[in-house]
Amino acid sequence: MARAKCRTCPPALRPAGRDELSSLFSRPAPRHDGRMKILHALSRSIFAQMALLTFVLLGWGFYTFVIMPVADRPEIVEADPLVITQGRATQILSSYAFGRRYGEEASDPRENPEFRAILAANPNMRYYVETKNGRAGNTSHPKLYDEYHIADITRQIEQAPPGRRVCAQVGEPLKLSDGLAFVQYTLCPEYSYFEFTGLTEPIVLPDVEKQSYWDKWVTFYSDYFLYPVAIVFALFAAILGLNFSLIRRVARITQAIGPDGTHRRIPEKGLPIEVLPLVRAVNRVIWRMEEDERQRHLFLSAAAHELRTPLTVLRTRLEMIEDDEMRTRLVGDVRRLSSMVKQLLLLMGVREQRLQDEVDLRDVVEDAREQHLPAAMARNVTITVEAPDAPVIALGKAELLMVAVGNLIENAVRFAPDDSAVDVVLGSDGTITVRDRGEGIPEDRLSDIFEPFVRLKHRPNGHGLGLAIVKAIADLHRGHVQAENAEGGGARFVLGLGTVGSASSDLA
Repeated sequence: MARAKCRTCPPALRPAGRDELSSLFSRPAPRHDGRMKILHALSRSIFAQMALLTFVLLGWGFYTFVIMPVADRPEIVEADPLVITQGRATQILSSYAFGRRYGEEASDPRENPEFRAILAANPNMRYYVETKNGRAGNTSHPKLYDEYHIADITRQIEQAPPGRRVCAQVGEPLKLSDGLAFVQYTLCPEYSYFEFTGLTEPIVLPDVEKQSYWDKWVTFYSDYFLYPVAIVFALFAAILGLNFSLIRRVARITQAIGPDGTHRRIPEKGLPIEVLPLVRAVNRVIWRMEEDERQRHLFLSAAAHELRTPLTVLRTRLEMIEDDEMRTRLVGDVRRLSSMVKQLLLLMGVREQRLQDEVDLRDVVEDAREQHLPAAMARNVTITVEAPDAPVIALGKAELLMVAVGNLIENAVRFAPDDSAVDVVLGSDGTITVRDRGEGIPEDRLSDIFEPFVRLKHRPNGHGLGLAIVKAIADLHRGHVQAENAEGGGARFVLGLGTVGSASSDLA
């Protein structure tokens, strides 16, 4: 028994067929992880990227201003010259011990001019440095080495199992009865030890100046904070620049969409998530434009058939009327009606054209002149053409361009007095100027003369569609057309094309 189909049921309630059920059960389960989708969306979000970099910057600031001052406080230069001398002697011996601890070639401390000056100013000062690679100093019986039992401490640490051996590093400035001293012990993992005692007299260190706490704070933290800040802001600029370049690319593609390019779509791949709603809305508008264009094409096709055919039949039947006067008048009316229908269809069909041909505008101007030359000669009106010797190439449709130039010439001949001239000038930039010697255009009509069905009162002939067609063709070619009154009388029409010198790929 065949299953009845429910044609009025919504898709969710419609009975499923065998193929639909099999495809439903055989369909693999979705494998997309929700967290991965969220991360993917955040990676395409400008706000998320900026927030992430902000957290990175705050982390660097917290590490620099909170953790580092506690974990690794900088040495504060005191005002006491003796303490300054103590710190400088500690730095010299520490550098020497560090180098010897790892087997590097280190200069003897006494070769340092500052340390020699310290020893010279303090004859009773004794120092001692010991590493696994040897000993150095001006005493063989270091005072603090035996007092702190350094040898016993080292022996106990080294006897521990390798996995339980501690890393020891201790340094301490001391003030003893015979002067200032310093002791440092390191076993991490290599061993080094140094001490000095008997520092009682300071020396003048020209490269050490007294610094305020603020100066020391800025000097110390600048290396740790300014560089990360500069890197983070560079990343900010790079991310913003990348996203702005994508947005500018979308803007260029959007600007290229015109009457001849509604088939184009704005690509969504790689765009920031904040821009996607706008891009999708524009793509929906383009889709609706394509639908409107398709409906208009269907209307024009139907109108061309439904209007032209009855008018042709009507004109054929009117030719059979025996009354010559009546026949002539009716046939003229039908001819004007056919001309108006033809112009209406042309006006509505201009936007459907595609600009794919390279046209020499010199040929267009010359052909338009030849087409309207008989009507001009009947009234003894001269049509002069001035054009450059070199070709003037534009991307467009030769038939439409000839219609536009022809309408301007026809309009100029119609308004030109008998025994006058119409000048047509083609510039090297593709600008076409047509001028007559007629009465000109009223100033209050210059703004609306290119609207459909607009006619001047002193010349009511015509349907008021010729200049509207010229404007539509100019818009299709990304150009313009304007009218003005010329000096010395007459009207001047200027037609400019925006596709002169364009390659075919520019408008595809």
